[in-house]
Amino acid sequence: MAWWLTDTRLWVLSASAILYATVRFVEAYGLWRRQSWAEWFAVLTGGIYIPIEMFELLKGVTWAKVVVLAVNTGIVGYLAYVLITSRNNRKIYHKHKHSAN
Repeated sequence: MAWWLTDTRLWVLSASAILYATVRFVEAYGLWRRQSWAEWFAVLTGGIYIPIEMFELLKGVTWAKVVVLAVNTGIVGYLAYVLITSRNNRKIYHKHKHSAN
């Protein structure tokens, strides 16, 4: 396996790891600061794996692949649902609050 690790591949792997860590750090910082963009960013970064998981299923179906896809899709769907409903609830609250004045 060591023959597979060329200098170029090591640099690509290193750059990929740094990019992944940066994306997760930005997401964590935004969530920690309770930024609404970070909530949507979390949905996006969680959902980005779904096409890859579907592609892996096309290569061969296993229970593990099905479970991973189902769990990830469920989590991303739930997060999106919570964000959409909370956004709608905030709109309704602000509409009623301003119309009462």
